[in-house]
Amino acid sequence: MKKLEKLALVLMFLALGFLGACHLMADDLQFNIHFKDIEGLQEGARVYFKDYPVGSVKSIRVRADGDFLVLVVIRDAQRAAASKTYVFILDDDPEQPGKKAIMIKKEKNVAPVPIREGETVRGYSSLDYYLQKNQEMIRRSSEKLSETFQRFFEELRGLPQSDDYQELKRSMKEALEELLREGEEYKQKIENEILPDLQRRIEELRRDFPWGTQEKEPAKPAEPDAGKDGKKSL
Repeated sequence: MKKLEKLALVLMFLALGFLGACHLMADDLQFNIHFKDIEGLQEGARVYFKDYPVGSVKSIRVRADGDFLVLVVIRDAQRAAASKTYVFILDDDPEQPGKKAIMIKKEKNVAPVPIREGETVRGYSSLDYYLQKNQEMIRRSSEKLSETFQRFFEELRGLPQSDDYQELKRSMKEALEELLREGEEYKQKIENEILPDLQRRIEELRRDFPWGTQEKEPAKPAEPDAGKDGKKSL
């Protein structure tokens, strides 16, 4: 009889532990982040808020248009980090060299709006975010430079994530930062020295990885459905 009582107690504790774990898991927040490109992001990658890990990437799937939906899980205790008004940036993991992570950034003077379970928010690469944030200042400095940097970013997006790519990305960000700091005095140096050098390095990467820069073929129009008599419907 005592053995049965002990067994019953053990089973009860196991059941309570299982239910508790399920409850904790059920309270975690899951939602999707839409990215144009994931730049090597993998399942299990960390999600940070102010450099503090608050969640992880659960799964990644490709959309019909070739973009990506990244399903993330935010721990229940860190739900406040998930807001529609915050920015979700794909960048290098600050604690794991060579790996990618998602950084949640809170902009100034923005009230948080909680993300609901299963919702989708927009994500940005670090370059996209930097360009968007400073686009107006860059445009005021020089319309031509703004268009050139935008074109460079688009070309860079299709290249493989090599060490040369990372170095080129850093150089472009540094050039933009210097332009914003120095303004007109630095503009001539960018036009005459830095932009030609960036173009040359992009072309070298395109030669090294020609398969990474091929444009997608336009989708062919769908064939009309065949009717019961085998004829195509108009």
